[in-house]
Amino acid sequence: MADSNALDLTAPTDTIVFRVWAIRHDHVDTDAEAAGRLAGLVAELAALDPIWTGAWTTRWRRHDSRVCVSIDQPGFEQLFNVARADGDWTADAPRVDFTISTAYGASIGTHPIVTMPVGAQRRVAGEPTSWLSFDIRPKPTLAEAGLITCATSGAIGLALFDAVGRWFEPDAFFYVPLQADKISSAVRELVHPLGLFRMIDKATDSYIRRLRIGWLNQLPPDTHLDIALLPGNAIVTTEPRTGGTVIRLGDSPWLVTDEDYFALRNAVGLPNPDQIVDVRGLDSDERRAVEPPYFTTPVAGSTTVAATTGPNRLDPPSAVSRAEEQERAEGSGLPLNLRFAPEPENAPRFASDIVEATEGITGTRLDYTPASLATVDSIIEMFRSEGVPSEAVAETLFGFGCYIGEVMCRHAGGKWQRPPEQTAPFSGPMVVAIGDQFANPIDKAFKRMDNGEQDSIVFFYQAMTTHG
Repeated sequence: MADSNALDLTAPTDTIVFRVWAIRHDHVDTDAEAAGRLAGLVAELAALDPIWTGAWTTRWRRHDSRVCVSIDQPGFEQLFNVARADGDWTADAPRVDFTISTAYGASIGTHPIVTMPVGAQRRVAGEPTSWLSFDIRPKPTLAEAGLITCATSGAIGLALFDAVGRWFEPDAFFYVPLQADKISSAVRELVHPLGLFRMIDKATDSYIRRLRIGWLNQLPPDTHLDIALLPGNAIVTTEPRTGGTVIRLGDSPWLVTDEDYFALRNAVGLPNPDQIVDVRGLDSDERRAVEPPYFTTPVAGSTTVAATTGPNRLDPPSAVSRAEEQERAEGSGLPLNLRFAPEPENAPRFASDIVEATEGITGTRLDYTPASLATVDSIIEMFRSEGVPSEAVAETLFGFGCYIGEVMCRHAGGKWQRPPEQTAPFSGPMVVAIGDQFANPIDKAFKRMDNGEQDSIVFFYQAMTTHG
C-alpha cells in the first residue's frame, strides 16, 4: 500500500458524510481488553486529526441530553456497564451497543462489540462478531474553534485503516463515502422483495446486503473476486494478518466515479441497481410472472454470489449455526437462518430489520405503535392469500414476532427475557414479561400464519395488555 504522505490532503469543502465499517469475527474480549483497544484507538485518532479531539459524549434512552464520557480505559469499562443497564441487558451480557461523538462531527459506534466482564462465564452463542463504525460529518463548530480537518482525505483514510487494523484487528474493513453508500442503498431496496418472497436464495440475499463496497476495502478472505472486472484505478494488495485482499480505488475517495464503483461491485459478485429486476409495486400475479434470472449482470448468473460453505462470514453480528438456530428457535418448528443469535437482547435488532424490510417492500413505515399491528396482520394475511408456505418466510415471521414484542415493551411496560422455567412450557427462545404474565409474540406470529384471522395479532396485543 502507498505511503500515506503521498496521498491527497484535500477534500471537497461542502458537508461530507461517509462511514467506515470494521468487522471482526470469532473473538471475544474481556471488558478490560476491549476498553484498552478502544482507548488506544481513540488516542491515535486524536493525533491524526482534530475532528477526533475535544470532549466525547453519548446519548442514552433514559436521558434527554448528551452525557460526557471518559475515553480512557476505565471510562470505556464504565461505558460498557452503563450501556448494558440502559439496554435492559443483564450485567454479563456479551454484546454492547453505544455511539460516542465529538462536537466537531466525528462519531464511533459499536453494532455491537462482543465483550464480557472479567470472570463472566456466560457462553457466547454461534460465531461472535463485533462491528465498529466511524462516521465523519464535519460541523461548523470545527471552524469556529479555529481548526481545520483533513479527516475526509485519502491520507487520513489510509491512516485510519492502519490504526483500526492495529487496535481492532478486523477481518473486513470498508471505507464507504456517501456516493458509494447511495449505490448500496439502492441495491438493498431492490433486493428486499426478492429475498422476502424467496425469489433469490438466502445466501445470495445475505451476500448482497452485507458486503459493503467503498473507496478502501479489506475483503474477507473467502470473498469472490474477478480481477479482470476491476476498474483501472484499482490498487490491489494483500492484508498480511488475515490474508484478505485490500482494494483501493485510487488515491482520493473524492475522485472515484460511479462507474468505478459499479465495476468493483461486479468484480466481487455484487449487482448494481440497473442490473436488478424491479418487482416493487407489483401485485402477486405480476410478481409470479417475473422469471429468473433476476440479475442481468454476468456474475449474477454464476454460482459465485450464492456459493458459501458454512456460516456466511459477512452476516452481523452473530451468525449462529443452523443446528443451534433449530434448537434455540424451536418454537416455530422450522429451521431458521437468523442474522443474530435468538437472545432477548437481540429482539430489538430483529424488530428494526423487519421495520426496514417492510418499508422497502410496502412503502409503509411501522412506527412501533399498537395501531401498526394491523399492518402486521395484513402482511401475514397477504402471505397466506398468495399461498406462501411458512418455511419460506420463517425468518420474516420471526422478525414480526420481535416487532410485536417491541410494541409491548414500548407501550405496555413489557421486557424481553428467556422463558421462565417455573411456569408452563413456552416454545421459542424468548418471551415478553408484562407484569406477572408472559406473552409469546414470536409464537403468535407463526400461529397467525398457520391459522389465519383467529390468531389476530391486534387481538393478541389487546388481550395481553388489558388488565382488570
